[in-house]
Amino acid sequence: THYTLAQLAAHRAAVVALIDDFSRVDDALNVLSAVERDAPQRAAQVESKDPSLASKLRDLAARASGLVPQFTSNPQNDQDDDFLVDVLRERLQTHLDTYFDSSAPPTAEQLRENRALHALTVRALDAYEPFARAVDDADAHLRAAGLKPLARAAVIP
Repeated sequence: THYTLAQLAAHRAAVVALIDDFSRVDDALNVLSAVERDAPQRAAQVESKDPSLASKLRDLAARASGLVPQFTSNPQNDQDDDFLVDVLRERLQTHLDTYFDSSAPPTAEQLRENRALHALTVRALDAYEPFARAVDDADAHLRAAGLKPLARAAVIP
């Protein structure tokens, strides 16, 4: 390669930062998806014993549904990307692809997009944090009732 060690390190640092954000977004989406799926079922199980907890669980499912669109447009099929507006996860993924054609140091435009995407990631995760605390609280109530906590990761067939 004709790049200096500093240029290669700059490329690596930019990619690692994007991957870290991408991973944090995926971790949040895994929890959101699992709670969205699991909480209504758990609410039905506890309804007769603890209506207040059942209500909290249904609220968590609704909150998860409301947070998902801040993280992803949730494309399901290849053509969905043609019709859905890219949201944070899709933008991170697309931007990461701009780094994999070479080991060149990041361009000014790539660095600008890195900063913009990081700011969006922080904002989305800040909105997610109260939800995560509410899930922890619901799990504590479930454990106190002798029940298993909510699922934290999506089950992928």
